[in-house]
Amino acid sequence: MKLNTFIKSTLIGLTVAAAAPAAMAATQGQVGYLNSLYEIGLNRAADAGGMNFYINAINSQTCSQSQAASLAAAFFGSQELQDQHLSAVTQINRLYRAVLKRDPSANELLQWAAHPGATWDSQYTMVTFKAAPLADIARFFANSEEFKVNRLGTYCN
Repeated sequence: MKLNTFIKSTLIGLTVAAAAPAAMAATQGQVGYLNSLYEIGLNRAADAGGMNFYINAINSQTCSQSQAASLAAAFFGSQELQDQHLSAVTQINRLYRAVLKRDPSANELLQWAAHPGATWDSQYTMVTFKAAPLADIARFFANSEEFKVNRLGTYCN
């Protein structure tokens, strides 16, 4: 199933009860995390079909940081996101907000932008980011100690 075929929910996001029967075993934290990946990462509301697809995947495994990282990689590596033709700055900002629930500091953004794979225009605006596939960066963020400390407990409970 393609990510861009998932159904839309309200901007408030799906609750565990509203996400359909498959969602009943998912925690509110997992549903909230998925909503963040949709609403912030893809800039659209989740759809029920997509939500059920991912919740079924969640239910097939024990809740873990690796599972959250795989979800982040799936969203940030999706063709749907690539088709949006976003600047690298926008992609990195969305990644921080969706996965870590915060904005990057100027230094963090510069850290990613200063990578040899980044290119700049004449106004010193980063126009491309080829350092690593965005999916790999998303996986790195979700496997970070920061995610573990600040988000994993909510995700799994």
